[in-house]
Amino acid sequence: QELRDAVALLRAMPACDAGPPCTLAYNLAMLSCVRGEALDEALQLMGEMATQPAGGARPNEFSYGIAINACAKAGRWECGIHLLAEMRSCGVPPTAPCYSAAISGCASRGEWRAGLGLLREMRGAGVEPTTSCYNAAIAACAKGRQPDEALALLDEICPGVLDALRAVQPKNSAVQRAVENSAVQRAAEPTNSAARPAAAYGASEA
Repeated sequence: QELRDAVALLRAMPACDAGPPCTLAYNLAMLSCVRGEALDEALQLMGEMATQPAGGARPNEFSYGIAINACAKAGRWECGIHLLAEMRSCGVPPTAPCYSAAISGCASRGEWRAGLGLLREMRGAGVEPTTSCYNAAIAACAKGRQPDEALALLDEICPGVLDALRAVQPKNSAVQRAVENSAVQRAAEPTNSAARPAAAYGASEA
């Protein structure tokens, strides 16, 4: 019901003398689509926004954040990566939350190479990876059965933690590996930082 009401309200805005829908209105309608697990409808609204006449609504970082996060939840990791590329081509710089959501999408399918690629890409673009970005990349490596890659990432965000773990554990490779894998799993526990409430997606816009 929320989905239908939000989209109906968006469509009714011009007839109610409210003028054409603004970016914020589209973002809120997209959020409703995502909550209703209607990813294709959300992406349709995104495409509609991108083709508005000059001066009309345009997708912003929040629009892309909603769409990429929705793709991640649906396991459509390639779609999330495509949206990041689209952001750049449209002159909207990808943000850390957008990268985090895209890496989470990779993690959902164990696509660890793609996840690490996005981590490298954001560094190259001058976007500082957040803890959520690292957690998502570690999760991708863990699901992709790449413990060494995951441990290397863990050591990046917590320098010396692996040496400390090894120092206090018995010199038993099986025990040591179990402890290290446990640390990876804890670091890869999902966080809510990639999923923002409605207020975070453009609520400050006029």
